[in-house]
Amino acid sequence: MLDPALAPAPAPSVGASGKPDGAGAVSSSAPATSVLPPHRGEVVVNKPIVVGPGETFDGKNQLFTAGPGLSGGSAETYQPVFILGPGATLKNVQFQGGDGVHLLGSGKIDNVHAVHGGPDDMITIDGPGNRAHDAQLAGISPASIPSGPAEVEITNSSFRHSHDKAIQVNGDAQVKLRGVYAEDVGQLLVTLGGQPIKADVSIEDSRFSGVRSHLVRLDDRDSTLRIGPNVSTDSGRIPVMMGTPANASGATVVMPSSDPAGDGN
Repeated sequence: MLDPALAPAPAPSVGASGKPDGAGAVSSSAPATSVLPPHRGEVVVNKPIVVGPGETFDGKNQLFTAGPGLSGGSAETYQPVFILGPGATLKNVQFQGGDGVHLLGSGKIDNVHAVHGGPDDMITIDGPGNRAHDAQLAGISPASIPSGPAEVEITNSSFRHSHDKAIQVNGDAQVKLRGVYAEDVGQLLVTLGGQPIKADVSIEDSRFSGVRSHLVRLDDRDSTLRIGPNVSTDSGRIPVMMGTPANASGATVVMPSSDPAGDGN
């Protein structure tokens, strides 16, 4: 078990699940900034760091880098750097590589910066297709995970340099983004393609640069998107794709999803 507060030296190797260092409040949202804060030491992670249900992991602004223990033969077999149990909080972390951060259910992410993506996504909100696998890795009973949409808040955080999505939503979720910055990513947030996954997403006080496709893609016809105040892009456009275009507000370009899904929920 690793407690970053006990291992501040540069580049120690992590071979076991991590433990949070204690509870802490998530800070209020600040305007998005393109400046990546300096990190304080590096931790090499070779087994997913597990943040237990309702616990808080404070990374003390260290950089957590995926080691060879998280690598697989393809993007689908890479393991996450962090797994968050239901109701967990991850804060003051920078990370790169592996399969980023996986959430088994509701959770909070604050002052967390994806420095460079691995082969796939930076943050994944689990759904039926991958929850059991992640729960097994984390040593958490799938039966203990609350039913219903995951409630996820991501604040004061950033995503940089990913060929694919920054955030993948694999199960029903309510996602709030505030004070988020993304740069050089394929898309900011998408639901699993063509699946009946109902996502209600809001974005406020955020900036985006170099997003190569649509900012958001929600395929389910009942999904909703609200682009709130102080959201900007380098192009001046906010393009999105929706299963039901009328369910998006605040975007400058709304196109019908190329892979729409019925509600099915």
